[in-house]
Amino acid sequence: MSVNIKLAVFVVITFLFGSLFLSTVIVKNRLDSTNFGNHFVQLDSAYKFELEPQNDKLNILILTFKNPGLGNTNDFDLTLSQDENVIREVPFSGRNIGDPSDLRFQFDPVINSNGAKYIVTLTSDNYSYPVSIYVDSSGNPSYRTYYRSSSFAGSLSRMSTFWMSALINNLSFFIVWLILLGGILWFGEKR
Repeated sequence: MSVNIKLAVFVVITFLFGSLFLSTVIVKNRLDSTNFGNHFVQLDSAYKFELEPQNDKLNILILTFKNPGLGNTNDFDLTLSQDENVIREVPFSGRNIGDPSDLRFQFDPVINSNGAKYIVTLTSDNYSYPVSIYVDSSGNPSYRTYYRSSSFAGSLSRMSTFWMSALINNLSFFIVWLILLGGILWFGEKR
């Protein structure tokens, strides 16, 4: 087998495993769950929805809003509650909302959030200027949640679970790449 082929295979494999390792060490906020919307709904009163994180240490919630003409400059509050107790509260302004834009709410990680049910409430002291939130057909908002990874071992374990799930769900993709890599090695051996 040619030295160039061996070097190319070594570089590709090293890059793949190196990027996996670095993403496990460097990335601290990891995607927890998502929901996709399909239309905007105007907020003319308090808006509530239920959130159930899949991991501990929930710390980021991203929602999609629309502030037409950037006209709303009112004060808002986002509260995360459990059993009528406010767990986290994040004040924000209509000035933070674009036309449209994703708005990121970051707060101290919520310990033991895995599987817990929270109520997220958006309130304002004034609903005179229209602000809309992106929702799905059931009225649940479009969102992304993130959790704070806690340890290298835990992150590595979750990453290996993710890779196994990706392998099972996209088996044809991995088979094609395995055949291509095998072909490169086989043709390199023939030269």
